Amino acid sequence: MGYDVGTEKEHWGGMRSFAIADDAVVWDRAALAKPNFAAQGHPRILFNKQNLKDIRALAQTDSSSKAALDWMRERADAVMAKDWWDNFPKTDREKEPEEEFYRIAGDLALVCFVWRMTGDDVYAGVKDRAVTWASYPPEGRASPEGIKSPEGLRGDGNEDATQGNEFLALLFDWLYEDLSEAERQIMIDSLTWRVDHWMNSYAWKRHGMVRSTSLSGMISSHQYEGSMDTAICGLVLYEHSEVGQQWYDLMCNYLIGVTCGFGFDEAWNEGPGYGSSKAKWLANASLYFDTTLPEANFGRNPFYKKITDYFSRVIPVGMDHNAWGNQRNASRGNHLAHFRKFAYLMGGWQVSAETGSSMVGRCFRNFVRGLNTCCPHIMTSRHQNRRKIRLGCFRSTGGGWLRPGRRVCAARMMRVSA
Repeated sequence: MGYDVGTEKEHWGGMRSFAIADDAVVWDRAALAKPNFAAQGHPRILFNKQNLKDIRALAQTDSSSKAALDWMRERADAVMAKDWWDNFPKTDREKEPEEEFYRIAGDLALVCFVWRMTGDDVYAGVKDRAVTWASYPPEGRASPEGIKSPEGLRGDGNEDATQGNEFLALLFDWLYEDLSEAERQIMIDSLTWRVDHWMNSYAWKRHGMVRSTSLSGMISSHQYEGSMDTAICGLVLYEHSEVGQQWYDLMCNYLIGVTCGFGFDEAWNEGPGYGSSKAKWLANASLYFDTTLPEANFGRNPFYKKITDYFSRVIPVGMDHNAWGNQRNASRGNHLAHFRKFAYLMGGWQVSAETGSSMVGRCFRNFVRGLNTCCPHIMTSRHQNRRKIRLGCFRSTGGGWLRPGRRVCAARMMRVSA
């Protein structure tokens, strides 16, 4: 291994090596190297042409799916009653609307999902609004983190602004069949410059050089979180853009070979609030891969179970906060989000449609409702062999046991199944 090659400090160290156990499980990932997304077509995230009819039928045959879809439809109706729906912003460079643009994109994705699940054209207005959102050029309020205009304008919500990449990718995938060629190109161009910025100017490279605090080094907080937000873009952009292919390759290899960067913030040393926050973004990205590529099966990675086992002991179900770490105000929401998303990913828990709590953030609620709607299909088609996942207990200083959770939180959240 060469260090500072070509300089006066050049020196070479020994190669690190390891041995693979004779009884190691063989996990062939070759099919992920050149996925045939062009043949798969759109939509392909969470649902596709082949299973859409079956998933829609769940609203009549599965009570949890029906409850989730009813809730989402109610939310979608509320979105269409907002002021910006009828007066959709032509630009993202004005003070109005006050609502963050990444949240607007999230609302559009929610409405679009309900349209796809119900087939009710009352929600068809989402298409033109999504194309308009995609048409915003860089340096506005809809831009991801790290882009700033000369006058100081930047994406709403700092790191949260990067979530707009995720929602736009969902909109492009789910609306693809309804878009004209010109509208598709608007979305492709928007996704391309967003991914190109994120990959080559923020989270991996900067000025043509790989950054030390990047996906190839000890990654820092926002680069990690935003990369998990943006991971989906490689799945939808692959056959449409060379940048999309590069990003897919980078994130696919990262999720397989690194998973968690253990950088300044991504090691699980930031407490239940921040630590479970980073873990839930990891679960998001992994779920998108697993529901899109049958051969991915990231949920089989035993490292995910270790993460969840760890957090089940650090902050067991129902615990408001513990005495170390940061972000008390985020702990409860991140806690619920972390466990529920990892439950879907690993196929170990059945999750009810009930959250019933203001503790859970809006974007997470929308995401989980979508998963709840598709859950029986995902569980039966991708996780035939479910596994139990322990919920840990901790001995308290008083000699008793702190058990994992208040009844109300545990009941609303999950039930362990074989």
